[in-house]
Amino acid sequence: MRALRVFAATGSRSFPFDRMIQALDGAVSSGVLPEGTTVLAQVGSSAWEPRFIDVVDYLDRDEFLARVDEADLVVSHGGTGSLMTALSRGKRVVAVPRRAVFGEVVDDHQVEFVRQLERAGLLRVCDEGDDLAAVMAASLGAPAPSPHQSNTAAVLDSIDAYLGGMSESGSMRLRRPVRVLLCGSALTEPGGMVSVCRQLMNHDWGDDASLEYVATHVLGSPLCRAITFMRGLHEVRCRLASGEVDVVHLHMSYKGSFVRKRILARLCQKRGVRYVVHMHGGKFTLFYEGLSSPMRKAVTSMLENADTVVVLSESRREFCSAIAPNACVAVVPNAVPLRSPLLRKRDGAFDIAFLGRLVPVKGVDDLVCGFSQLIKRRPSLKSRLYIAGSGSEEGFLRRKCAALGIADCVSFLGWLDPETCNELLEKVDVVVLPSHAEEFGTVLIEAMSAGTPVVATKVGGIEAVVEDGVEGILVNAEAPEEIASALERLHDDVSFWESCSRASQEKVAAQFNEDVFFAKMVALYRGDGGGE
Repeated sequence: MRALRVFAATGSRSFPFDRMIQALDGAVSSGVLPEGTTVLAQVGSSAWEPRFIDVVDYLDRDEFLARVDEADLVVSHGGTGSLMTALSRGKRVVAVPRRAVFGEVVDDHQVEFVRQLERAGLLRVCDEGDDLAAVMAASLGAPAPSPHQSNTAAVLDSIDAYLGGMSESGSMRLRRPVRVLLCGSALTEPGGMVSVCRQLMNHDWGDDASLEYVATHVLGSPLCRAITFMRGLHEVRCRLASGEVDVVHLHMSYKGSFVRKRILARLCQKRGVRYVVHMHGGKFTLFYEGLSSPMRKAVTSMLENADTVVVLSESRREFCSAIAPNACVAVVPNAVPLRSPLLRKRDGAFDIAFLGRLVPVKGVDDLVCGFSQLIKRRPSLKSRLYIAGSGSEEGFLRRKCAALGIADCVSFLGWLDPETCNELLEKVDVVVLPSHAEEFGTVLIEAMSAGTPVVATKVGGIEAVVEDGVEGILVNAEAPEEIASALERLHDDVSFWESCSRASQEKVAAQFNEDVFFAKMVALYRGDGGGE
């Protein structure tokens, strides 16, 4: 009689599952299991070294399935992918759910799930306080189930119903959360793209989706960026190999960001996992126009093979549809939380703010010059310009303010946390976004939500956010004199300013609120093109 084989899977989470590995090692050394039983464990990120079992860090999908097929017993964490794979292949299964109290997972959803499967008679559960060796021995001593038995198939179908959404007849079934892997810059980095990623990660998705994040970029030296990407690429590869990812959400800008996300997109294609491309930044068009013919074809291929391409404006949708005619493109504007309506009133001062990166494309130099012109036109005006952010132009801008004689009227605040940012938006009278290129301009809807009128340039998708003369004033790019005139009008015409304040809040509530945004993202994750 051949020795019995056990395959154990701890999953691909970044949280190690040492408790399960230690219990497996103890089970083999206890003598309770049948003589000669061997155990191979996929241990993921664990650094604990067992003495009595064989281990492997990660397996690709084909290797994982081969180990499951040859096993007499599968011991698994409570992840749906591993468990459903083993059950569908007629394996004896022992589930060891991860527990939040031990720092193995963020909540105890695995406990609830494996108990459901246990009540259905599909597996045995070894929870905290149970003897894994005894549970494994009892499972090995029981007859092996068959995936072809009608009752088992029916139970598996009911589990699929729990996990899958709508039945073929159209009746509603309970859904399991869509397992989404987000890839983008480190969440500690500044910028609008990362703000969207943080917004997605901080949202309570309930039963709709479960999100995990892999950082593939960080500001720093070329070596630091390369190490971050290679580490992120390895983590994505392991997650995909685990079979526990339904869709990968790639947040992409241009240049190096495109190169990194293209590599990840090709990896998704190789593994047969859906991916979504979320396009940020206003300079992708110029980037594309400067590419060679082969690289343009690479862009087209990446977009057309995506499950959905998410863009922030209609103008970007038109561009993507032109360069990738077969791509599924969905317009999903950025959004902000709904606020209680604010009745904004002007006091004696007239304060102005810019919030964003201090880089040439943001046009902050134009704002400084325009503010200087305003001060010269109105020497008695009590006004202050707040510049919140940092970047390569900060030193230049400080010197510019000094040369123009307005340094005493300008405050450089650096990057602000969200709470301080909201306080600034509610304090100032106008927010200016003088960008030379801009995909959307999230700071505009943040300001509008606070009832703060805006001055912005007629570039990219901004005209889809701000209607000239309604929520604020639109000006041409690189036109400091137009910025000065727009600020002057908002200062002088208080009734116009108040009208812009009210209209701004109304537009955000109707078009850019988070409820609409998250509903579109759920539909997109489930594969119906963002609900469009």
